[in-house]
Amino acid sequence: MKLRKKITALLLTAALICALTPAALAADPVTYAACDVLMNVTRGETYYTKDADIARDPASLTKLMTVYMIYEAMARGEITKNSTVTISAHTGEISADVTAVNVPLTVGQRYTVDELLAATMVVSACNAASALGEKLGGTESNFAAMMTARAKRSGWAMSFTDASGLDGGDRMTARAAAALASALLTQYPDVLNYSARTGVTFRGKYYKASNQLLPGYGYAYSGADGLKTGTTSAAGRCLVATAMRNGQRLVAVVLGGGSDEVRFGDAIRMLDSGFSRSLLVRSTAAFTVDGASAAIHAYNYADSCFVCLRDLSAALAAAGNGYSIAWDAETNVITLNTGGSASALTADVPATAMVPKGSAPFAINGSTADIQSYTVGGVTYASLRDLAPWLGFETAWVGASNTVALTVAPAVRAKTQKCTLDGRPVELNVCLIHDTGYYKLRDVAAVLSGTAKQFDVTWDPASGAIALTSGNAYTPVGGELAAPDGTLRFAKKTNSSLALDGQSITPAAYNIGNNNYFRLRDLGAALGFGVDWDNATGTVVLTTAAAAPSPSPAVTAASAVPMEAAAAASPETPQPEKAA
Repeated sequence: MKLRKKITALLLTAALICALTPAALAADPVTYAACDVLMNVTRGETYYTKDADIARDPASLTKLMTVYMIYEAMARGEITKNSTVTISAHTGEISADVTAVNVPLTVGQRYTVDELLAATMVVSACNAASALGEKLGGTESNFAAMMTARAKRSGWAMSFTDASGLDGGDRMTARAAAALASALLTQYPDVLNYSARTGVTFRGKYYKASNQLLPGYGYAYSGADGLKTGTTSAAGRCLVATAMRNGQRLVAVVLGGGSDEVRFGDAIRMLDSGFSRSLLVRSTAAFTVDGASAAIHAYNYADSCFVCLRDLSAALAAAGNGYSIAWDAETNVITLNTGGSASALTADVPATAMVPKGSAPFAINGSTADIQSYTVGGVTYASLRDLAPWLGFETAWVGASNTVALTVAPAVRAKTQKCTLDGRPVELNVCLIHDTGYYKLRDVAAVLSGTAKQFDVTWDPASGAIALTSGNAYTPVGGELAAPDGTLRFAKKTNSSLALDGQSITPAAYNIGNNNYFRLRDLGAALGFGVDWDNATGTVVLTTAAAAPSPSPAVTAASAVPMEAAAAASPETPQPEKAA
């Protein structure tokens, strides 16, 4: 039996470690008991239920109601922890029941409320709970009626025939048990001073705690500090577990477990799922797109912002940078295509519907993209940080105003550019990004074909690597020198590696459509041709005789961002020799 427990614990530990990875978070925990509930007490949210409204025998979970009413009596000033309770003949009979969990109580002897609370919560002593009930109700049966009436006033689906759950006549739903535990923990957190104990010494004898989620036990769970177990042959293994992590207190209720593996295993799986999803919190940040307010629902997970895909698409579409969204149920792939749009949500998603999920892979314009995502209330939310570089927009957060600012970066404008190569006219087209000219790599190669500065261009689609070979002529493919489509809107900083004769080079570059565009000044410095600008005629002057002087021949793609300040007076004119 001990070996089986150890094996089970190891398997559970492995499963929980996997579950902590955000991309592996399951929609719901897997549970095996008859009834289960997972609640975030801190937020007042219920994360998970399973047959939560079926009334069952709660066994010793009844004692939670007894303890709750004792705390209420103390709050009213009727008793204190130092008040004494004289043991009656009735409680003495319960003490003599060898089938019940008890501590030694002697008829006619006095015990403090504090002692009896510890015995009830830590040891789950039935006679201690009976004595507490008699303290308030005079008789245990009268106290049971008081318990039922009190539960009814709170709307909790439960009824009682005793103070301990020993006689099997009590009934309680898992949802009601969670509500009772939440009330006890929020109104009387002092109860944790009892439930967190791993054992208690009662009148000279030490008793271990019944809750094996506590430190030092076989199912020890980090952050667990209560709350109550319950076991009878009729009720099965029951548990109300609570744990605190990262400022979040959760409660997991298990009714009708067939074994300790089920009882504590269900609690562990629920708590771990709850703590993972409790990191996903509603974002309070406002959103702007190109300075205009945008209605985008969002959640924060750890240090990342997750936005509703449909809302984001609609906001970007209004700024000329939207995308369409499709989902294939068979392959579970979410496909995004730039240049389209999707309808926004018409209503907010309730926080109670939060369900972390990261199983759907993404494809963007046909390419696999690593985008972390969640489903919240059946709606896909994706990492803004992951989406931005793929979809060609920039993000910033303004702390003073708690605003997430999105810049539709950058809109692409296509135009024909006057160019000369060694004094003769050549055909080149340019895409303007932040008013700086970027030229299609294959077009530049075609123009230089047959000169001393010619180079060949090859691309490895498997690795995304671009290889340039000097001295080899590039053969243009039909139509390559045609003007780029003026409706192109998306420019994304390229992630492709670029090598010249086997050596890595880093010109500033973007992907536009399915082509690579480079800043001409950087290409000239790397490939050894000159780039100049004739302001009088508005002509780009290319020379094969010598490269134009450049203070920084190896310009990284990251440096391509702050271009506006270096642009010329005419926003329609690219200025490669002055670009930042």
